[in-house]
Amino acid sequence: MKDRSAFVIIIVLLLAATGLIIKSFFQPPRVVTQDKQDKEDKINLRVSGYGGYLEEDYLKEIKEEYENINPSIRIILEISPASIEDMSFKSGFIPNYEQRILADYAANNSPDIFYIPPGRIRRYAEAEALLNVQPFLDEEYSELSRNIEGGTFAISRGSITLGISSKTKYPEEAFKLLDYIYKDYQKRLEEIRANAIKQAAKFLLPESGLESSDDFQLTWNAYAVAMNRSDLVLWTAPDSEPLYWGFRAPYDHYDYVYVQLGFRKEDRTKITSGSVSLRAPFADNFKMVHNFKTCMGLLIRAVDPTLTTEEVEKVLIDLGFDLDNFDLTPFHMIGAVYYHGYEYRTEALGIKKEHTMAQEFSKMTFGPSYKLIGRKQDAWRTPYRRYP
Repeated sequence: MKDRSAFVIIIVLLLAATGLIIKSFFQPPRVVTQDKQDKEDKINLRVSGYGGYLEEDYLKEIKEEYENINPSIRIILEISPASIEDMSFKSGFIPNYEQRILADYAANNSPDIFYIPPGRIRRYAEAEALLNVQPFLDEEYSELSRNIEGGTFAISRGSITLGISSKTKYPEEAFKLLDYIYKDYQKRLEEIRANAIKQAAKFLLPESGLESSDDFQLTWNAYAVAMNRSDLVLWTAPDSEPLYWGFRAPYDHYDYVYVQLGFRKEDRTKITSGSVSLRAPFADNFKMVHNFKTCMGLLIRAVDPTLTTEEVEKVLIDLGFDLDNFDLTPFHMIGAVYYHGYEYRTEALGIKKEHTMAQEFSKMTFGPSYKLIGRKQDAWRTPYRRYP
């Protein structure tokens, strides 16, 4: 009997111990005081933007790097897909992006940092939707920031403009992240530009720069470096497609000269043409026009690297340009020049000849431009050039 009682007691003790062990694994959530909670939680910073896969990849790198450096910060990325065509509109409309930003504001749930669509900074600032970051700026920003009456409400990072919501709960933390994005981008650009110059110095040229975007960039840069014009070297920003390059003056937000590659719609790897353009409002600036003239020669060399200096000049002369007294009127001529299997022609997009003759450039918007185009000759044609 005693043995049985002892056995029962042992069983009861074992069951009780097991119950305690199981209970320890299923404790209710630990109640943490507000002070303790604040110390343990991370600060969430939402970043909303738009762009292609390159932009998304770039921001993911920024997120990983910044969170490693700042373990108290968690970055939440919200990237809306947008093509190059979407982002080229100056109206500010980015499909599916701005509607979401406005809806977030209406719901009092705006992102801490967001991309401001082109041409929309003033509207957001006047609506008091943007934080004035002027108190945070150092001298490095200078004229690179986007100033509006009453303060600085956005920062330019390449072709992207970023602002901080006036409704953010963490203005200082948001600006530190914005500052990191801007300075990291500037550092990357310098590295990319230096590498482009280093590659160009090798002077290993393809038969034609129109075989690929890399060939085009390498050929253009090789001649630019040979001319001691490293300021005209092409390099592709980390968030951009290698089909567009621009040159802008210090403290200016628009490219005065830009270089583009044309491609087949069904295949972006198939290059059909290369072009260089001068925005009309800059056509009364002697230095910018001179750089544009130099870029015209670089374009011809990039299209056909086999040409001598004399042959490049012949193409320009045949197009109607006086190399000693250069002016823009030949851009109004129609027809093309064919040389060594390539076609060269000019366009004056949105510009009347009388405006060019009268040099009324300051009245023009940034859309009109003068363009030289080079492409492979697809059929034998007789060269002709004349004013329409």
